[in-house]
Amino acid sequence: MVTLVPKDSTVTEINYFALTLSGLMERGYKKIYLLHNSLIHISAFFTIISVGAELFLGEKDTESIVEALSQLVVCILGAIKSFLFSFKRKEIMKLFDRLENIRVKTLKDEENKHFFNYADLRGRKMYPVLFVALPCYPISSFLLNSISEIMSGFSTKHLIYKFYIPWSTEEIWIHVLTNIIETIATFLYVCVYHAFYSVEITFTLYTTAYIKSLQNDLKNKVINKQQYFEHHKDINQLINDYTEIWSFLMYVQTVIAPIMPCGNIVSSLRALQRDDTSKSFENIIRGILCLLPCIVTCVSGQVIITQMERLHEAAYMNNWYEQKPRVRKDLLKLMTRTTTTASVNYRLFIRFDHDLLSKVLQVIYSYTMLMVNFA
Repeated sequence: MVTLVPKDSTVTEINYFALTLSGLMERGYKKIYLLHNSLIHISAFFTIISVGAELFLGEKDTESIVEALSQLVVCILGAIKSFLFSFKRKEIMKLFDRLENIRVKTLKDEENKHFFNYADLRGRKMYPVLFVALPCYPISSFLLNSISEIMSGFSTKHLIYKFYIPWSTEEIWIHVLTNIIETIATFLYVCVYHAFYSVEITFTLYTTAYIKSLQNDLKNKVINKQQYFEHHKDINQLINDYTEIWSFLMYVQTVIAPIMPCGNIVSSLRALQRDDTSKSFENIIRGILCLLPCIVTCVSGQVIITQMERLHEAAYMNNWYEQKPRVRKDLLKLMTRTTTTASVNYRLFIRFDHDLLSKVLQVIYSYTMLMVNFA
């Protein structure tokens, strides 16, 4: 039986809890994991088929087509994430077990343990928001839509997604049942996105804490060639392994990111013109949630890049002028190594950082203006 996460939990423990709760990680409950994981894949298949059918068989006005296309892209990306979690489950667990071992080892160092303690503190503050904001969206949307429908006497009917419904929903009970089925499918689907954010945040918090511990050692301690070179090698290996697992998904996510929120933005503007403020507000929230994966990826990547760049500065800030010639030589080697900054990237072609995020936002603005002016 799943219990609440204790207040003194580490970031990796909370991450494992999030993955288990999302049905993407087995932590001692194999039957529950298999059932939950199967439901997620069935939900992914159902949503892609339903939204795809709505795109090709539903309303043919430009607004509906654009909104359905955006939602189809979101569903396909979620399906890719769910299957990737299933196929890469062992590699993901090994990566976070390594991070946890690094944390335990660093906590024995009185001068550097505060970096990981601070990372755990930040994680415990961030994760409750993450747990509430995403998984609760489908449920809150269902409740708000139900209230709006009841107040209007069911003259207007809303669905969370533009699903293709092959049966008539004129009867109120059939419409309510359809809404419940859609909400459950969407909730299971949103859990996949929630799990991916959990992985990104956990890796970023612990990797930056590990980098900061090396920075602190470089500034305040006598150079120990073997220790520092191994420390730097471990950091690079962690980033490279993380990149190998997730880089393709991040690349696909970034490429299609401009498409995902456009339908919601256009629908929001059209709803404002019809004085439908509730519909407009909901579409704005959807647009933000659609863009959130790209924002989290780029911000996390930028944080790691910034800390890696500071390694070079930290090496220079060491009192090298007071060291022996051999120590100066080792320090020079380390400074040379730190000039090449490890980063979360896709085949050294695209770095996930603030520059990439700004380009994505520019493309979103261009697409949206094009649709608004010519749709």
